[in-house]
Amino acid sequence: MNERKRVWLTMSAVLVGIIGGMLLVLLLHEPLSVGASPAANTRYVAVTGNDSSNDCTISAAPCRTVQYAVDESDPDDEIRVATGVYTDIHARDGMTQVVYISKTVTIRGGYSSDFSTWNPATYPTTLDAQQQGRVVSIVGSSVGSVLDNFTITGGDATGVTNNCPSAGGTSQGCGGGVFIYRAHPTIENNIVIGNVAAVSVGGNSASGGGLCLSWATGSVITGNLIISNTASLGDRGMGGGIHLYYPYDVLVGSNQILSNTATTHSSLNGWGGGIAIGGGGGTATIQDNWFEGNRTNSGGGGEGAGIYNWYSCSHFAGNRVVGNYGQQAVYLGFYDLGRFESNQVVDNNTATGVKVVNGSTSGSTLVNNVIAHSGDRTLALSAYSGAPLTVTLIHNTLIGADTGSGVTIETGYVTLLMTNTIVANHTWGITNTVPASSTVAADHTLFWVNNQDGILGTNPIYGAPAFIDLGEGGYHLGPGSAAIDAGVDTGEVSDIDGDPRPFGSAPDIGADEAQWWRVFLPLALRNY
Repeated sequence: MNERKRVWLTMSAVLVGIIGGMLLVLLLHEPLSVGASPAANTRYVAVTGNDSSNDCTISAAPCRTVQYAVDESDPDDEIRVATGVYTDIHARDGMTQVVYISKTVTIRGGYSSDFSTWNPATYPTTLDAQQQGRVVSIVGSSVGSVLDNFTITGGDATGVTNNCPSAGGTSQGCGGGVFIYRAHPTIENNIVIGNVAAVSVGGNSASGGGLCLSWATGSVITGNLIISNTASLGDRGMGGGIHLYYPYDVLVGSNQILSNTATTHSSLNGWGGGIAIGGGGGTATIQDNWFEGNRTNSGGGGEGAGIYNWYSCSHFAGNRVVGNYGQQAVYLGFYDLGRFESNQVVDNNTATGVKVVNGSTSGSTLVNNVIAHSGDRTLALSAYSGAPLTVTLIHNTLIGADTGSGVTIETGYVTLLMTNTIVANHTWGITNTVPASSTVAADHTLFWVNNQDGILGTNPIYGAPAFIDLGEGGYHLGPGSAAIDAGVDTGEVSDIDGDPRPFGSAPDIGADEAQWWRVFLPLALRNY
């Protein structure tokens, strides 16, 4: 017997002994009793149902109200709600609403009356508070519910103030459509329409006309249409569509946030017609949303018509902000290290496109954005001695309407570091109103059709960007653009569309890295 065979036989004997010993142990002991967790139930609700002595588990005998089904449910149950309008109001935990949720359940609308078909477009399901209270409240640190495919309307949370965040003065109501407090639900595929946080008076405030999230760590708001909601009827309001307060790890993604209003008062402050975010360095992600037609107040004043951010480190990416009304389309007061990238802020009815101010120890970065035709100040920066502001501007495209300024340093104590930026079609390109205490360090800036370019910095470039329109805002670089291969490497590896950067001998200047025509144009020319 050779040595290798002897080793294998020895190993086999050892393995047989181990396995035999394990089997002997199992045979000598009684089997362990493993208690299986109870299976989740499916419960049913229909406008023709009955709550009396009903556990809601039979689709042919559904319950009548969503609240009763929630109360009957065990954690992780699914509640299926048939088409119809549900208007009952319930008082719980100092709040009044159609549905109060304090356990983890999935509540899904869009079913046919016999539950044989799920098609939300064909079988709409509505929760309507009829101005008698809030529509939905979700409360509890362990609660990770899902609310899916409902129309949420008729909420008026005036006087429903339990756990409401302050929005300047005493809160008189919050979360007219949906209120989330210390829970982490997923709110998806809903229509949140026609809700009011409060009729706020006497110098007080209301917040979150459509949705208000307070300390709602880990919540997900995705795929919703949030339209025509109002934070305050009559006084100060914050977050006409959404208010996020201490928004740690909250995701707001792929929503349409349209025609919401922070306050209906013509002169009092409104903050965030579309969305308002604030609190203690929270890090929400605001991504791939469409903000359009939102207002800070009825007179056109207020801060952040589309987006208002104060004292958070949130990350804004891939959003489109268009046609909003107020002082600024976007107002950014970052707590620290905030990032605003690959957004389009275009064609807003505002005095300023984007304003960046000192939130705290600010070190914010704006990269790959298009800011265009949104007032006389395309980009403005402001700070004060107690909180100096440092902003890094990389690969942005700033376009005026042949008026105003591209970049305006409004105050002292601002340091602006800008590289690879297009500044075009302004009266003044870059201006610093207080050069003694503010600094602009510009490098590789492309200037075009400004009456005065202003601060040139180092390595300025002059020439036409040659923009072409590829849809949804345009401002892509076309053939012959002076911006192509004219920039310097900043470490950024993609452009506003997610295309790789650089595509050529050097990065392009501005938000776009031109690629498509450089690939296809030579092929097309070969056909002639």
